[in-house]
Amino acid sequence: PLANRYQQDQRKAASRLPDTKPAPAVAGPHAVWPLLARQQPQRKAKLSGRRPPESPGGFLKEVVTICALALLRPALRALSMTCPAKTAAASPVPRWASFVRWKQTSAGEASQAEANLLRRCKSNYQVVDTQLSGGKQNFIHSIVAGDVAKPTLVCLPGFGAGIGFFYRNIDHWARHFHTYAVDWLGTGLSGRPDFNVKGREEAEDFFVSSLASWQEKIGQKKVILMGHSLGGYLAATYALKHPEHVEHLILVCPAAIAGRPPEDDSPQSVRSPWTLRGQLWRFSKLMWNVGVTPQSIVRLMGPWGPDLVGKYVVGRFNGFITDPEEARDLQEYFYQITAAKGSGEYALRHIMAPFAWAQHPLEDRLADLRVPVTFIYGEEDWMDPAAAERALKLLREKQGPPKVASDQHIAFVPNAGHFVFIDQP
Repeated sequence: PLANRYQQDQRKAASRLPDTKPAPAVAGPHAVWPLLARQQPQRKAKLSGRRPPESPGGFLKEVVTICALALLRPALRALSMTCPAKTAAASPVPRWASFVRWKQTSAGEASQAEANLLRRCKSNYQVVDTQLSGGKQNFIHSIVAGDVAKPTLVCLPGFGAGIGFFYRNIDHWARHFHTYAVDWLGTGLSGRPDFNVKGREEAEDFFVSSLASWQEKIGQKKVILMGHSLGGYLAATYALKHPEHVEHLILVCPAAIAGRPPEDDSPQSVRSPWTLRGQLWRFSKLMWNVGVTPQSIVRLMGPWGPDLVGKYVVGRFNGFITDPEEARDLQEYFYQITAAKGSGEYALRHIMAPFAWAQHPLEDRLADLRVPVTFIYGEEDWMDPAAAERALKLLREKQGPPKVASDQHIAFVPNAGHFVFIDQP
């Protein structure tokens, strides 16, 4: 029915045009856009019942044009699509404008995206960029909220995230603590220096030494240190190296606690080089080992990157974020920090083995921890809390039982996954 209606509309349009002008291509569900030069008089002749005119020349031009249209077809299709996360409110910027630049990101846009997300915070907060030694890009971005007379809490995001992900928690933290939310160097809105490190120890030191310099700069001698996911791993590494600077360590859904299981534990279809799963497994390991990151894939996708990030945000937080504007702000912020220049993300392959197994697990290293520690997991988190239980057991065997139970504690948040602070703030 749509095709018949469209043909009728084109016949009416052709009948109203003078004979000297071809029928224009009308956008519609079955329209071919754009019509080639030779096709326009043919289309009008077909609609009016006359024989199409002969056109002996221009064949090469048409072949080139058809090939160009075939190559541009994904872009043309994207121009007519609307991202699901943006359907709630019309954007003042036309969809085609996003294809003017390959990467839709800049420092100014990232700062604005963070501000749009944090406008939901009712507490007064300050945005502070602390310059470190070693170059213009060696600075750490943070927001500060709460009474300076209260204990100091430093919150560190995980891999790929930024301090904007804490937007639902800052008000509560600020009521009880002098709160710093801090982007690791090379991530978020912090500086993005060149990441020229080799090996796990250098990768860990890239983050640990910069955080120590930042803590010295702000004049906070001892803090409650909280890290999420890979940020928890780095926070624990920091506490092991600088226990004098940490009053209490809080690890939220920490990564890299457990080591990688033996290869024999994987299914035969994965271990075999003759299966599709086995080939995909080996290809994924190769990409991991050469330093391909999720962020580099988003950057490679150019103007299609925001849609990819948007689909992830909508899918991951479906049911937890019900306000379309809030989802859109989180999507934009997440895209901005993902598509920015690669830096700290390249530490991933040095710290983690393929598929998020630890190169040097914390399970064995935490036995030397000299500060109280609390683990927090979402009940639906994909991280394994059994590794934390084993780590605490080793810690007690080496150092004895804690003075109070809360000094070595594991807590669970119901109805929450890996991002507990968004799922159940």
